[in-house]
Amino acid sequence: MNVTVVVAEKVLEFKVYLATVTCNRDFQEMLLQAESIGKFVEPCRHIIIINEPNPNIKFWYKWLTPYYKNHELIILPGYEDVSKTHKITGKKLMGWTTQQVQKLFIGMKHEFLDDYILLDSKNFFVKPTKLDDFAHLIGAGGLVEIKHPYEETNEYYAEMLGLTPFEKVFPVITPFVVKTKYLRKFWPNQVEDMMVHGVYTKGPKKGKEILVSEFLFYTYLVDKEELFALDNEYKRGLGRTIWDWSIDSLEHSLYQEDWNVYAIHREVIKKLYPSGFDFINTWLAEKGLTNKIRPRFIPS
Repeated sequence: MNVTVVVAEKVLEFKVYLATVTCNRDFQEMLLQAESIGKFVEPCRHIIIINEPNPNIKFWYKWLTPYYKNHELIILPGYEDVSKTHKITGKKLMGWTTQQVQKLFIGMKHEFLDDYILLDSKNFFVKPTKLDDFAHLIGAGGLVEIKHPYEETNEYYAEMLGLTPFEKVFPVITPFVVKTKYLRKFWPNQVEDMMVHGVYTKGPKKGKEILVSEFLFYTYLVDKEELFALDNEYKRGLGRTIWDWSIDSLEHSLYQEDWNVYAIHREVIKKLYPSGFDFINTWLAEKGLTNKIRPRFIPS
């Protein structure tokens, strides 16, 4: 299959860049993401934040740079002022939590003022994509009803921002378009305090740390008229996360659906048999991608 790099023909009207917050555990996934960006995405800037203590930035540049012949690659350590412990309970914050803070800090602390498209480490492109393809999106393209286990978190965020709890919010789906004008209404430490450093004030979870969700929190920052428009006119996103691991489900998702960006969820990686990995990697090879989805030990 012949694959060509998409070349920008004019100055972008939609000023935006790609951003990924990752960690050492997801290195293999980042190789696939980098290769896919180099093959399928028009020339642009990609900022990668390594959410690790004392990350080896040279190592990451060594392995990712070869894929960015037509793109600007910027790899940075995580922002040091992201808290390591919960300010109320004193417990150590998990990397999953600090990663969510890092994703929003990009839009508040970086010198680039443009909006950005958040990718998860597991995202990879499979067809030619222009950044203008994302211009119609806020978040992942639409709103979904609040689902378990985020009901109490939703009420908490609404209280923090003096609003009535929303019935619908942005789904946890990437790519996710972040408009920095909404983030820059606050100082970074204010966003972190409201999003992370809270405890439930009622019910059976009273006194326990809130379950953090950066996309749920971001919903409360967006202009309400824009949210209302999203709720009335769903705009299809460009990403698809694979949750099913049967060959029949994979065949339908990979060969019969049409998406720019895919992701294989870590729960699928845990449960796939060798035949499943072979099926996915054959499909990737047909797309012109040489990196593979590989099994790895993931604690249950």
